[in-house]
Amino acid sequence: MDRDDQGAFVLKPGELARIQSIAYERSGIDLRKGKDQMIAMRIGKHIRSSGLNSVRELLSLLEQDRTGAVLMNMIDALTTNHTHFMREPEHFEFLRKTVFPWMLNQGGLRIWCAASSTGEEPYTILFHLIEHRSGSGPISPMLLQEIEILATDISDRVILQAKRAVYPEDRLNGLPPGWLQRYFRRGEGKWAGHYQVKPAFVSRVRYQKFNLMDAVPASWRFPAIFCRNVMIYFDRPTQANVVCKMANALEPGGYLFVGHSESLNGIDHPLTYVRPAVYRKPDGSEPTPRMSGSQENSR
Repeated sequence: MDRDDQGAFVLKPGELARIQSIAYERSGIDLRKGKDQMIAMRIGKHIRSSGLNSVRELLSLLEQDRTGAVLMNMIDALTTNHTHFMREPEHFEFLRKTVFPWMLNQGGLRIWCAASSTGEEPYTILFHLIEHRSGSGPISPMLLQEIEILATDISDRVILQAKRAVYPEDRLNGLPPGWLQRYFRRGEGKWAGHYQVKPAFVSRVRYQKFNLMDAVPASWRFPAIFCRNVMIYFDRPTQANVVCKMANALEPGGYLFVGHSESLNGIDHPLTYVRPAVYRKPDGSEPTPRMSGSQENSR
């Protein structure tokens, strides 16, 4: 790895191509278009922090690694796990008014939160489910037992953070009134200025490592799936592959939520457009369309 006149790292063409290829083949992340400078900067920082001497050494470790840890450390360095509580609040309004009543009628409060990052999204979903069921009243253990949230991510590091469920106070801005007291406990001593999700609620989210490039287990069936703000890293063929996997994991009539910057326009999929960033699987009582996105644009 060389440096330019300003001292920034410059990847050799062969090194750049290999890193791009590994990231794409193993995680679906597309870093092939106009991101050379960003890759060089982040790989340079990753090499320094990892105590490595060169890109050649990193590539050698990637080839030898059988645990996936070296790959995941590199992917963490190349991507941004940016999220926050109540992100894209229109989705949670739609959950309360439309999806939760339908789910209760179906008999199951099960949601898969794919690409769950550091936990803000699954905990936000959980709190909304509890509010819907309890009406802001007492939260009984029986009520909690009704809820099942599977939260998956490719990164061991962010899953560990999510399980710890500790967040700085400024990350909790925008929570509805009373939620901080209801769902969190305040940190003391070295944890002053932080809050932790109470253990009773952390226990209702099951975290599991999962690569969206892998096959979805046949036993995974959910009335609602969140797969938000991760497909921006994928090219169109990979996006289509992931969306079809999500569709297969949905129960008939189930809902898929994607990020608002992730329109499925131009992707063939079996889902029906409901509203921006929300799609639904036909329930069998109507013809199943194959949508390429043109129908979405006409709405």
